[in-house]
Amino acid sequence: MDSRFKSFFPLRTQGMIWRPLAEDEVELHKKIISWRNYPSTMACFYSSTLLTFESHMEVFREITANPKEIYLGIFTDEESPQFVGTVGLVDIDMQHRHAEFARMVLDHERPVGSMARGIRGKNIDLGLIDLAFNKLHLHKLYAEILATNPKVVKLHQVVGFQIEGILKQHIWKDNQWQDVVLVGIVNPDE
Repeated sequence: MDSRFKSFFPLRTQGMIWRPLAEDEVELHKKIISWRNYPSTMACFYSSTLLTFESHMEVFREITANPKEIYLGIFTDEESPQFVGTVGLVDIDMQHRHAEFARMVLDHERPVGSMARGIRGKNIDLGLIDLAFNKLHLHKLYAEILATNPKVVKLHQVVGFQIEGILKQHIWKDNQWQDVVLVGIVNPDE
């Protein structure tokens, strides 16, 4: 993460606390691996490869060393914060003022309707929009979503993202070509 961004954290927004994770937070990393390897979560990612602790930590080190990425842990904003997921901005381009919304992994074990499920997706989208537009002063936020995941496309649309296009047969996954939906939102204050 670029040192210019570190002053924004911890960030309280949308009833959650967002902060960078440390390499030595082993139990949190183990949760991320468990969540990421869960079949319904894995179906949302380009890769179907199961993460090991070693492979996760290798990627984590690459991400956190990259000045064009922000990778955050998300916690409930309560007396005893609970770790509920991760989210990130990748390919942050300060010249063209845009970034990709990515790396969202959520706790699949929490009951539907709790703070960590149900409304959480909308809150996470709104929180990342707040970070991108009000803290980083980006002009645009965009995401790539597998076409096999229409719920996430709809979730992004609910908070203002618009479908900008389809990348036909863009990803080879599960022995077949899959389409990718491009969504984006422009800072409404510009």
